[in-house]
Amino acid sequence: AAMVARQASAVAPPYWVTDVACSDAAPLTYVPTMYFTDVLRRAYPQQLPAQFKCERIENAAMWRKYRAECAHIVQVAKAAASKPCGELGCGVAKGTLAAYYQLPSPCLPEAAELLSEYYLFHGTSVDAARAIASFGFDPNRSGDNAGALFGKGVYFASDVDKALRYARRCLLVARVALGRSAIVTADANRRRPPDHPAGQYDSVISDAVPREYLVFSPVKAYAEYIITW
Repeated sequence: AAMVARQASAVAPPYWVTDVACSDAAPLTYVPTMYFTDVLRRAYPQQLPAQFKCERIENAAMWRKYRAECAHIVQVAKAAASKPCGELGCGVAKGTLAAYYQLPSPCLPEAAELLSEYYLFHGTSVDAARAIASFGFDPNRSGDNAGALFGKGVYFASDVDKALRYARRCLLVARVALGRSAIVTADANRRRPPDHPAGQYDSVISDAVPREYLVFSPVKAYAEYIITW
């Protein structure tokens, strides 16, 4: 039973070249992707540099952790009969990558509404992005680049211009499982989502626009693409 559960948690997107289920030692792989490069060029012809490089990050170990967390989010939401992020008006809307380009392969297609999984941007440096690709996001580094107005979590943006303010020649496009989201005001001391009537929210969203999205657990996000210039 444990083996079956492990294999289920290891299912990778069908377009990956890494066989996530078959190897504990599958190496971190950067896969050039002209297809997603073209998606970004068409979605953001003015915002992104004329010349940039886009690679897909395939990290079997980090993917397994992310997918297991997605399953946990859905399990809790079902038990609590919770409403998804989308019903709160979470701001992942017109003009964003999520609106332009839907996830080609949701982590859990059968529970996509409850999971509220989106592609969001994270502006950073090349060195930091490589570390994230290897080990995942680190909420303890929150504020290293430009403060932490809404708390000590991992910050994402649906608006590419917002993310570019924090980018040092590098953007990450991450899958983020927002789950149940709370709209919040600024609080730099926040270290977890607020309480939910049936437990705890999975993420928080800034009340200011352009929206910022925070998760406080690193396994709620998976950096899938790295863009450098």
